[in-house]
Amino acid sequence: MAIGRQVLQSPTKRMASPISQEKDELRLQARRRRRALAHREERSVQIASRVQSLPEYSGAKSLLAYVGIASEVGTGVLIASAIAGGIRVAVPYCVNDQLRLCWIESLEELVPGAYRIPEPAPHCRERSDRIATLGEVDLALIPGLAFDENGGRLGQGAGYYDRLLEEGRTNTALVGLAFDCQIVASIPVEAHDVPLPMIVTESRIIRPSAPPRSPSRR
Repeated sequence: MAIGRQVLQSPTKRMASPISQEKDELRLQARRRRRALAHREERSVQIASRVQSLPEYSGAKSLLAYVGIASEVGTGVLIASAIAGGIRVAVPYCVNDQLRLCWIESLEELVPGAYRIPEPAPHCRERSDRIATLGEVDLALIPGLAFDENGGRLGQGAGYYDRLLEEGRTNTALVGLAFDCQIVASIPVEAHDVPLPMIVTESRIIRPSAPPRSPSRR
């Protein structure tokens, strides 16, 4: 069985609209491009360096970081460096169809979780002082399959991060991490999609010149 975030399916059944069909095709193309990309580890280090150059990072006291797996942008270097530098790091884990956040003190506190994605060990999640919320995070690193220069983000289709970000509308700085090959001309937008104000790749930092586009909320 395939492993990684690519196996996640939407927790709620939905009608296949033209937009969702277009998104599914974009996901297939994005996965192929990312899997075919050479030197992903070196590129991930370059992305980490660019993130660390951001004023949002230098001023952060807390960080939300996904744990990169398979062909995703790796985040291990960023997590370890942040912890070593005194930045509190929260890592997400899945409970039913929701993401929960837990503070970790080292990468050794991560264990294989749902779909073998590393997540905080149970003994960490059970401690009340390790429970984190998005509102406590200064800077959040968000994964995705594809992004566009207007802040559009295409996830795996399950909506985990969209729900997390929608729940926690705060002043948290949101940053999408991507390889250059994941930047596309345009991402179709639906009402539940949460756009990002910044995307970092191995070669550039993308800040949409206009506020991230988003359709009216229901």
